[in-house]
Amino acid sequence: MKKYIDIEDMVNVNCSNVLDIIQKSGTVSRKGITELSGLSWGGMTKIVNKLLEKGYIIEKKSDLLAAGRTPGNLSINKSKNFVIGLDINKTGLNAIVTDLTGEVLKNYNEVVLAKDRQSFINEITEFLEKVFNDFEKDVIVSVGVALQGVMDYKNGISVKFPGISDWENVPLNSRLEEKFGVSVYIEHDPDCLLYSFMEYETDDNIILFRIDKSIGMAASVGGRIIKGQGVL
Repeated sequence: MKKYIDIEDMVNVNCSNVLDIIQKSGTVSRKGITELSGLSWGGMTKIVNKLLEKGYIIEKKSDLLAAGRTPGNLSINKSKNFVIGLDINKTGLNAIVTDLTGEVLKNYNEVVLAKDRQSFINEITEFLEKVFNDFEKDVIVSVGVALQGVMDYKNGISVKFPGISDWENVPLNSRLEEKFGVSVYIEHDPDCLLYSFMEYETDDNIILFRIDKSIGMAASVGGRIIKGQGVL
């Protein structure tokens, strides 16, 4: 594990920061990004050009007349780079597809019938196939999975899952990546709720309980979520 931040890490962090500014602003000029990010004009330009090249953002030229380069407004590209949010629990499968502004494009849900490992894996993959088939090829770029039970989130492994008798150490992350050819990220479901809550909550120290047919808990200290394996 690296103990330092190298140039590539800094570029990735700055790209994320710039994309976050554009997401939250709706539309913003290049000058606005330099002011909000603290980046130099040259640093901002490299990142913006990279995001434009990859299709994450688009630039619309302003109607205002200006000396020199025509100013433009940057915004999220809403025609590609869609994300699936998948909630897997013992009573059902729920999914939404969003663009990078967070706008929900479509909802899906299905009751879980499986009681064994292979049947459950089949249900999950068939459910996701329905979602992918509703969209053009390659517009969905990643899947985020909220998962019940005991998990090894660092390695993408679902260790135990409630109600599935022979479910043990299932490499769900790699299985789904291999099947659908996109990046897949799994998290314990209460942690996902807490991530969402922390986007709008100013308090850095939070305990969240999820009460359904079982009880889940997530906690943050100093603005960082305490990671654990979860429980059944």
